[in-house]
Amino acid sequence: MEADHRARHRLLGRQLMGLTLQYISSDEGNGHILEQGREMGNEYGRISLEINLPLTDALQAALYFRDELIEVALQLPESTRIRQEDNLRLMRRINVLLNAVHLGIAEVFEQAG
Repeated sequence: MEADHRARHRLLGRQLMGLTLQYISSDEGNGHILEQGREMGNEYGRISLEINLPLTDALQAALYFRDELIEVALQLPESTRIRQEDNLRLMRRINVLLNAVHLGIAEVFEQAG
């Protein structure tokens, strides 16, 4: 991956982390945040197409990000006083947002297909 693509990828990753934190701490009815996640997925998809990355590899990178977030979320109850039901809500919120990102990636590949 060229330096420009890596820089764009890193920036998107930081933005997605911020969006994730915003989403998990917000009320349930924030569809605009999910739309932003889908748009970020679209951008990940465009970058992947620019560098001729197959869809499976683009999704694998996104799944790696998801795995990292979930691992951190699972460790929270050990390091904080989060109730189990709150942690379950957190996991669901992370999954909902990242599903939107993954669908955004797939959309770009489908449109290019």
